[in-house]
Amino acid sequence: MDSKYAKKSDVNTLAENVEHYDRRLTQLETKVDNLPTAQDVARLEILMTEVRGETQTANAKMTSINHQVGLLLEAKVLKE
Repeated sequence: MDSKYAKKSDVNTLAENVEHYDRRLTQLETKVDNLPTAQDVARLEILMTEVRGETQTANAKMTSINHQVGLLLEAKVLKE
């Protein structure tokens, strides 16, 4: 006999499905809330540019120091 009302087991199954998807949605919302914003990414890009500049400056200084050390070693070897 067909009933026009939902069976209790069907309602329970649907309620479990709703709870399952509610938990998944909550997890996704939490993950999205923890993602960096466009402003965060822009700040990171600026910081990375600054780090790149500082690294290039340090590299230039190290190259200069390396050259000077080479000259000092060469002078020391030639004296002996």
